[in-house]
Amino acid sequence: DVYNIAHTSDQLAAALGLAGRLAEAAGYLERARQRWMKLGNDNRLVETITNLAMMYYSQGNHENSENVIKQGLEKARAIGNPRPEVYLLASLADIKRDAGNCAAALELYTSALDQAWSLDDAYVRIYIADSVANTYRLMGDLMNGESWAKRAMAEAEKRGGALEIGLCLTTNGLLLRHQGDLKEAADYLEKATVLLKEADARRELALAYLH
Repeated sequence: DVYNIAHTSDQLAAALGLAGRLAEAAGYLERARQRWMKLGNDNRLVETITNLAMMYYSQGNHENSENVIKQGLEKARAIGNPRPEVYLLASLADIKRDAGNCAAALELYTSALDQAWSLDDAYVRIYIADSVANTYRLMGDLMNGESWAKRAMAEAEKRGGALEIGLCLTTNGLLLRHQGDLKEAADYLEKATVLLKEADARRELALAYLH
């Protein structure tokens, strides 16, 4: 029963990922990927690939993550599904930014954001705008960083929840730190930790605590 084996593998991966057992989760997603390919079920394949790319990225395995993303983009475009394409483009941009290729990251974020406006998905628009702000921050372009951070925050306050506002507060805190305003930066980061804890966003909360 290939379909249900693939589906169960996806569900096991989700549970293992939440438990922090990322390598095991990736193994089950790989099994699911092979079975969706065998069935020719590209819609489910793209969904699995999106999760697999994030799983590899979370482990710091950028090479595998990028390879999986490229396969996912090809399949998403073939079936004309913009939602996973937006998420995959944003993930690829994250990889480029982490590798120090900020120009390529900005190009990918822009492409993802252009397509994101066709989706009823406030989170991904806020995430991308916030990521652009952080990319400019890493480039030392604080003016553009502030502009995009304000744009992300405005959208988060309008349509987001604790997670989205917490992300934006973290970014604003980092921008303030780069400007030397350490007291206000700490205030923003403290507020961010409260919201991210409320949202149970553990990875983002860890980052805010670190800073």
